[in-house]
Amino acid sequence: MPVLTKLPDAEIARYYESAAVEGVEGRELSGTVYVNPSRSWKDDYKSVIVQFFDGFHDPGLDMRCH
Repeated sequence: MPVLTKLPDAEIARYYESAAVEGVEGRELSGTVYVNPSRSWKDDYKSVIVQFFDGFHDPGLDMRCH
């Protein structure tokens, strides 16, 4: 999930790493935050990628999961 923000790096990481996101099989997923150290094309914004990994389960017939 790409995000543009003006928030401080520590606040961004703290929020997303503690966010309650439920995976396909109901278990809670932990988030990983990657902050681009250089500024975005938009003044005073920085780009951030937030990643939640939900793996290690049978994808069944859902081709998006293969």
